[in-house]
Amino acid sequence: QGRSNEEEVPAEKTQEGSVLSQLVLDAARKRGINLEGENALSNLNVLKNLFGQLESGGDLEATNPSSAKGKYQWKTINPKGQASFRTALNRASNYYKNNNLSIPSWIQEAKKHNNPTRLNEEQQDSLFLADIFERRHSDKKINKFLQTGNRDVLKDLWLNQWHTRPTDKIRKYADSILYPEEQIFQPMTMAALQDDTMALSNKGGMVYKNYHKYKPRAI
Repeated sequence: QGRSNEEEVPAEKTQEGSVLSQLVLDAARKRGINLEGENALSNLNVLKNLFGQLESGGDLEATNPSSAKGKYQWKTINPKGQASFRTALNRASNYYKNNNLSIPSWIQEAKKHNNPTRLNEEQQDSLFLADIFERRHSDKKINKFLQTGNRDVLKDLWLNQWHTRPTDKIRKYADSILYPEEQIFQPMTMAALQDDTMALSNKGGMVYKNYHKYKPRAI
């Protein structure tokens, strides 16, 4: 199912994406992240695209029995505490508050409907940036990836700041996405991973049942 062109998108744009993305990147610059390098912004797009591929095959409407949903597979239910989708929305809200700006309606409404799949791609992407830039120990790794494009760095970031519970199978799965030209083992199948924490997305991608450990910088 494709996205309707009539769905809400943020009205205000900047060169680097949505207003939220701009706020995130402005704050990152103040923390010393170099976004002026020759390939920094293109590598930022690579980071978003590869995380989306790793989590859902890039499917905006991916769902998982674990309650993980959307392109980046945010959990919407967490019996032990705050779910990752709410954490991401709170982090996004803080970017607006810290700049004395009104929180946009799409974020306020998302806190009520609690469903990442109801956000369009720009909204999911900007929410992802607000979330990943606030993960503990993420700044140094993000900065290094933006400057070098080194996929080993991105793999480390995904496994330890986003997924947080890597297993050998999950590491091999990451390798199959990040280094497809180097794979000498047989491609993974869903059957081989049924006992692990994956499920099929609507588009056939492998969607992780994430159980994130959240130690937010700001909520």
